[in-house]
Amino acid sequence: MVASDGCSSEKRESFDLRRSSRHCHGAEMDRRAAEVKTGRSLDEWISLVKEEGPATEADRRVWLKEKHKLGTNSAWWIAERADGKGSEEDTPKSYLTIAPKCVGEQYFGKKESLWPIYERLLILAASLGSDVRACPGKTIVALYRQHVLRKLKPRPTREWTWDWH
Repeated sequence: MVASDGCSSEKRESFDLRRSSRHCHGAEMDRRAAEVKTGRSLDEWISLVKEEGPATEADRRVWLKEKHKLGTNSAWWIAERADGKGSEEDTPKSYLTIAPKCVGEQYFGKKESLWPIYERLLILAASLGSDVRACPGKTIVALYRQHVLRKLKPRPTREWTWDWH
């Protein structure tokens, strides 16, 4: 049975949260990096954006990059947080809550047939060692050791092949 989020109960159960790692999404690393690079905390950036920044999230990203010389990822992250978005990934507990939904949505509909391949790839990755982690995002599942080993993304093509990034 498939829930409204596209994640069947089988998918929820087979995604082993113990093999996942919050650091992969990097919200805490983003927070620290922004503070180290800029000298401002996330809360300070959010206040600045709300007080002085443009009205839309897209304009805020451009403004942060041009006026404050932030990189694309930092500007995107701060602009998103200033709009109250993206915080579901900010803590390990909240991330582990949404991770199965992210995976389920990736293998919904036409991509459902790729689910067994994904499960097999997770088993293969786990066999590389206990330090290998699966880190689901909204569109990919990154396999990490100390760095990204592979990014798994089900991608429909004419012949339904697997896309390795």
